[in-house]
Amino acid sequence: MKIKHINLLVLKPLFLCFALLQTVSCWDGLNDMLEEGESPSAITFTQSSLTSGGMSINWTDPASVTGYDHVLVTYTPGSSFILNKGVTTFNVSGLSSSTEYTVTVQAIGKENIVKAQSSFKVTPSGAYTLSFIYTAADLDSVRSNLGYYYLVMNDIDLSGYPNWIPIGTADPSPPDSFTGVFDCQNHRINSMTINRNQGLLGLFGRVDGVVKNCMISGSITGTLSGSYIGGIVGETLTDGAIINCCGMVFITATGANSRLGGIVGCCSNPSNVVSSCYATGKVVASGATSNAGGLAGLNQGTISNSYATGSVSGTYETGGLVGANYNAAAIINNCYAVGQVSGGTLIGGLVGSNSGTCTASYYDSQTTGQSDDTGKGFPRTTNQMKLADTYSGWDFTAVWGISSVINGGYPYLRDVAP
Repeated sequence: MKIKHINLLVLKPLFLCFALLQTVSCWDGLNDMLEEGESPSAITFTQSSLTSGGMSINWTDPASVTGYDHVLVTYTPGSSFILNKGVTTFNVSGLSSSTEYTVTVQAIGKENIVKAQSSFKVTPSGAYTLSFIYTAADLDSVRSNLGYYYLVMNDIDLSGYPNWIPIGTADPSPPDSFTGVFDCQNHRINSMTINRNQGLLGLFGRVDGVVKNCMISGSITGTLSGSYIGGIVGETLTDGAIINCCGMVFITATGANSRLGGIVGCCSNPSNVVSSCYATGKVVASGATSNAGGLAGLNQGTISNSYATGSVSGTYETGGLVGANYNAAAIINNCYAVGQVSGGTLIGGLVGSNSGTCTASYYDSQTTGQSDDTGKGFPRTTNQMKLADTYSGWDFTAVWGISSVINGGYPYLRDVAP
C-alpha cells in the first residue's frame, strides 16, 4: 500500500492507535488516512433500464473495498443522493428526454474519501434496456440483443477476434439491423479485422438506430459483389445515424458494384444522418462500377460537419469525402477532404458525382490531386485550407477548432479530437 503525506502530524494518532489496539474504529480511521492518496477502484455497472423520463441503474456492491461506508449517486445536471452501504440499485424519475446526464456512483469512506467510483453519460430518450460493455466478449454479445442502449466503459481490443462478424448481419432475409443506441463514450475499439465474402461489413453491418462517440481502428476486406463496407457501419437504414465517430480503417473491396467509405458504405435513406465524424484510413475499390469515398461510398441522407484525410482509389464514382451524393435529397454541408483521390470515371476532390446539394464544403486541390469546381465542393490550396477564414459560415467556437499544431493545421472537430 502506498502511504502518502505521513509526517509528524500523524504520529499522535498513530501512537494513540497502538495504545488502544482494541478500538477498531481507531484503525479504520488510520486506514482511511493512509489510503487517502490512492486512486479509487472501479464500480461495475450491471444491466439497468431507461425510459424517456428516468432510469433504474444497478451496480455490483464494492464490498471488498476497505473502509467503504456509504454510497453517493450523482446526476449532472441534477442532484446527489446518499444511500446505505450495500445498496446496489437506484431509481430516478423526472429527467428530460433531450438532456444528456452524467451518472456517477461512488463508494464513500470516512472523512468523505472516495474509495471506488464509476460514471457514464446517457440521454433518456425512450424505453431501453441499458447494458454496459467492458470486454470484447461483451461487445460480441451485442448481436444477441439488437435493440438495447449500450455504453462502452473502456477501450476494447478485438485482436482476439481474427475475423470479426459484423453486428446486425446474421444473414436472415432481410438481414438483421441494429435498432438501439450504441455509445462508445469516446473509447476506442482497436484491432478490428474483417475479411469476408459478405454483403454488409463494418463494426456494424446494418444500422437502423444510433451509433455515436466511437473511434474504430483496423482493416476490412470485402470480396462479394454489391458489398456495403464502412469502418463503422456497412449500411444505414431509415433511422440510422452516426454521430461523433472516427474511422481509422484500411478498407478494400474487390467485388463489383460495391459502396465503401471510411465511416459508412451507404446511407440509403434521406433521413440518415452522419454528423461530426472523420475518417483517416485508406479506401480502395478495385471492383468495377463501385462507389468509393473517404467518409462514405454512397450518400442519400445528410452528411455535415465531417471530414476525411485518407487516400481514396476507385473504379467509378470516387471522391475524397463521398463517392456519390446520390439523389436530390442528399446533402453535404460544412465538410472537407484532403486525401489523394485517384481512379474512377466520375472523380472529385470532395465528391465523385453529385445529384444533391453540396454547400460550404471544400477540398485541398494540392493534396487530393483534383481541381474540379462544378458544384461538388470548392478547391483550395493547402495554405488556404489551414485558415479559418476559408470556411464560410463554419462554427469555430463550439463545433470546429483550428491550430497549426493539431491535425496538421487543418480544421478538427472539438468533440472528436484527432
